Amino acid sequence: MAEERKVSYDSGAVYISYSPEDIDWAEDELRPLLEKSHIKVLTSEDLITGAVTSLSRERVIEDTRRTIVVLSPEWVADQWNGFEADILIHTDPTAMTRKLLPVLLRKTEIPPRIARLTLRDLTDKRRYKRRLAQLVRDIEDVGPVPPPEIFPNRWEWYWRQARRRGATRGRVAAACIVLLLALLMAFQIWPFQRRQVWLEDARVPRVAVIHNSGSVLVAGAVQNLDACPPPEAPDKGLWFRSPAQGNSWQPGRVPGRLLCHTQKSDLSDINALASHPDVPDTIYALTSHNGLIVSRDGGQSFTAFTPEFSGSSVASQPIGLAVGGSGAQPILWISGGRDGGVWRFAGHDWQRMDENSSGCPMPTDIKVWVLLAQDDWVLAGSTQQGLWRVQGDGCQRLDAEGEGEQLDYRFLRAVR
Repeated sequence: MAEERKVSYDSGAVYISYSPEDIDWAEDELRPLLEKSHIKVLTSEDLITGAVTSLSRERVIEDTRRTIVVLSPEWVADQWNGFEADILIHTDPTAMTRKLLPVLLRKTEIPPRIARLTLRDLTDKRRYKRRLAQLVRDIEDVGPVPPPEIFPNRWEWYWRQARRRGATRGRVAAACIVLLLALLMAFQIWPFQRRQVWLEDARVPRVAVIHNSGSVLVAGAVQNLDACPPPEAPDKGLWFRSPAQGNSWQPGRVPGRLLCHTQKSDLSDINALASHPDVPDTIYALTSHNGLIVSRDGGQSFTAFTPEFSGSSVASQPIGLAVGGSGAQPILWISGGRDGGVWRFAGHDWQRMDENSSGCPMPTDIKVWVLLAQDDWVLAGSTQQGLWRVQGDGCQRLDAEGEGEQLDYRFLRAVR
């Protein structure tokens, strides 16, 4: 004899009982609302084909955890619906498990066996949306929470209280993450720990670059003054201090004429700082509009670097600076910003390397962001125009032609 197999339905779902006249509301409004709240829904549309109708309705009511009855004159007049109501009353006669959830969609005479239950009246249009939302909470058992004494686990009581106020696992997790980040920030724990150089002293405002020569720290700033300061103004965007802890920043002495941008009557920014490791007290500072200045006393005072940029050799808004060669005969390298280019100074005059077509095939409009000098040569990293090695009067591209067109070189570091 073949084994008997019975039809079964999802025990976690909610069944909606409605009359054919209310199918549009039940299927197109109520069902999407419940499913949006992650509630599984079954209706007469989901009954398995081929089964006896009465048995299918009995089975779906018994298997599912709730049945929403959409009350209307047509539902009350339908004998099949009365059959479903009898099954619900028989399954939960005392309404302890709230198996039946009545919803009044249109005014009608309510059967006595259903009238004894609290229902959601949706006939009042002013309160329609609020009561429909309450129906979703009814299904999720988030009504008034009993006192904590009856819960064996107090955390369960807290969770029920939170659920009543709209909490979900996702919202609780997000709140915990925000709280953790706030605590890490408040106590300055990683990744919000204090950065000693940048945060310890408010007397170094708008710092953009910082350089450690080995004997001194020098900081340069983006200027925040609208006009060139009077000669007695000490703060011109350059500061120095000893690397040892406990020392404070001191302003470097810079004549106003070395930083004043005459066309705009304001100060030039400090775009880069560099020094040679054999001469740590000689610090070179590259300005945005006034060329190169130099300090030979560890950042305490700055003077003009000679020979200065002049004529067509001027790097328009230079951005890169590196020092190579030796302590006695340094070689300086500068890269241009707006108009591109790479310049070298080896004791006499400035020479533009990317215009030497015979020995250096570097593009004349190359935008070099970063320079790394080693002895008599330099690495030049550009914006989507390759990584180059420049030595003597020649240069060589180090990356593949196609690769360099996809990369922006912003940092280069030497490993000793």
